[in-house]
This record gives sequence, structure tokens and C-alpha cells, in this order.
Amino acid sequence: MINDRAWWENEFLNNWEVGIDGKQQTLYFAQLMLDNLPEDVKAFLSVPGTTVLDWGCALGQAVNLVQATFSGANVTGLDFAEKAIEKARVLFPGNRFMSRTFNKEIDFYDVVYTSNCLEHFSNPMDNIKDLLEGTGKYFIALVPYNQGGFAGLMDMDCHFYSFTESSFPGQIGDFARQHCKVIPPVNPDMWNDNQLLVIYEQGR
Repeated sequence: MINDRAWWENEFLNNWEVGIDGKQQTLYFAQLMLDNLPEDVKAFLSVPGTTVLDWGCALGQAVNLVQATFSGANVTGLDFAEKAIEKARVLFPGNRFMSRTFNKEIDFYDVVYTSNCLEHFSNPMDNIKDLLEGTGKYFIALVPYNQGGFAGLMDMDCHFYSFTESSFPGQIGDFARQHCKVIPPVNPDMWNDNQLLVIYEQGR
């Protein structure tokens, strides 16, 4: 079934590095996120010891870049696809990776970041709420923008949800939406459409 664990294991084993150039795309999205972070978020990430989770890290390019950019932080990559994590550990042996699903009972990080993952779920708000329970300060999401021309359920290959600004409420529990920005494509060869960067902050 599309987007289940077996499907993603096959993608990372057979297609990710060949058909869609997934490693370069992951790096592109990570740089796009870093280039558009507000200064207060950058300052927080620069504090030594800040813990960061990349949820849905694929082969680890974003983990490596974020760790290099904020050298004092402790960055972890998590992906439920074992093949992805196996490859990530070979590519970036100095970084920290885990192969399992997010567990809000034991996972807790100052910052949780996810890039181009939420659109693969039919009910992404459920995932966001779970991730917020394991987030201490900032939740950062980068998603494709307005793919179906509307916000909501869709069926576009492996993308099940389309996001606009209205997809992200101003408040979710103790978290307030601090930042919401549409980002135009910088390198159309990597992604020839807009992205949406959304940041929630606890206690704002």
C-alpha cells in the first residue's frame, strides 16, 4: 500500500537515489528551511545542548546539514524505514539516527523538524499533535504548498494532503503559530513549486 512501511522500504532500497534524486532533494529542502528561519529560532538552535529531531529524515542529509549549521546542538534523525536509516548511518557515521516510529511517551526534543513528510498522510494534524507532545519549544514543518489548489485531502501519487495557510490553526494546545511563510522555488530542478514553512512555539 502506498506510504506504508513496506512501500517506503522499497522506495529507499530501489528508487530514492535513482529515480527522484532523493538525497539532493532532501538537502535542498533542508537548506531552504535554514535560509528562511526567523532569527529568534536560529538563536535558540545556536544554544549549546539544544536537542533537535528530524522526523522522517530519509537518508540523513538534513540531519547532517542542521548539525553542521548548529554545531552545539544535538541533532537526531528518525525514520520508520530501516533501509533509510541503514544508508544514513553509512553516509553520516558521525550523526545520530534511529529506525522506529515516533513515540510521544519517550521522545522529547527542544525542536522537532519535519520536511515534506506530512503530505503523505490523510490526517496530518493527528501526526502534528503527536509530535507536539514531544516538543519542548519549536515545531518546524516544511510542506508543499497548495498542490491541489485547495487545502485538504487529495490523491496525487503518494501525496494525500494539500496544505495552505488555513491548514495550520493559530493555536494547537499550548503551541501558537509563530511563523507561516510561502517560499518560492529556488532550484526548480529540485522542486518546481512553492513550499510552506510553518513554525509553532510553545507558550507564545
